[in-house]
Amino acid sequence: MSKRFVSRMSSTDHGVQLLRSGDGELTFALQATANGLFVERVVQRRHKGRVVQAAEFEDLAGFRRWCDSDAVKFQHPLVHHRLLQLADEMLRCHEPCEVPG
Repeated sequence: MSKRFVSRMSSTDHGVQLLRSGDGELTFALQATANGLFVERVVQRRHKGRVVQAAEFEDLAGFRRWCDSDAVKFQHPLVHHRLLQLADEMLRCHEPCEVPG
């Protein structure tokens, strides 16, 4: 039996931007908040488990430090690059806003 897990946040939620690796193992959900940026990171490996991290960042510098300490930048460089772009766009908004996909 194959199970497919998805982020608790979905693209149908207001202002949520989803990023997914090509193999589907890694998903990021980003949402601008009044305090900054909420991020949910989900790693789902077949038959090995699921790891979910959630954090809120007030500024891009803190978010970049968190991202740059993650091996994702080497394993999925395009996802990493797009993640930084989206975060930059979303943190420019001081309150929740829509970012074009």
